[in-house]
Amino acid sequence: IETGAPEWVLVDTQESRPEEIGLLRGRWKTKVFQVKSLEDVCDCVAELGRLVGKQKESQELNETIQGEIHRNQEIFRGRERKRTVLLLWNQPYLTVNFDTYASRLLEASGGINVFREEPLREFPVEMEDMIEKNPELLLLSSGPAPFQERHVIEFRRYRVFSRIQIRLVSGKLLNHYGPATVEALKHLRKIFQDV
Repeated sequence: IETGAPEWVLVDTQESRPEEIGLLRGRWKTKVFQVKSLEDVCDCVAELGRLVGKQKESQELNETIQGEIHRNQEIFRGRERKRTVLLLWNQPYLTVNFDTYASRLLEASGGINVFREEPLREFPVEMEDMIEKNPELLLLSSGPAPFQERHVIEFRRYRVFSRIQIRLVSGKLLNHYGPATVEALKHLRKIFQDV
């Protein structure tokens, strides 16, 4: 191994292009993860625990994640899911379909993604597209393209958004997984309980 070279390179397909992954694989031992669901998170945590010899810790984290998923299922059992627009990027507005980690997080926490059936995993939407879906909640990610309170005020100018809750959510909770999954499930649960 080169001096200062990593023993392993961990890559997420959401954040890396195929050609970048190919270059990394050509130089170092590379482990590629594709996390699109909560099950994928648990598989990733277990694999990382195995790679670094922390199986006990990874098992404990997975048990905590599963516990939060179960808690959300119990709380929202029999309740109508809140129709939610989730925006991850500003200018253009960017959202996701069901086949994404962020969407599955919100659907495991009391919501339903109004764009869940769209064919593309990640795609731009217009204001008219969102209004047409008649949402009950708008979630704005604080990163990577940060929405702020001023954006909430801008959305309030539109009638449908003047009548519903608009919440800023940490981009870290919507985009990072592992320990952040636990916090995301708790945080989103509280949001959907309050809607």
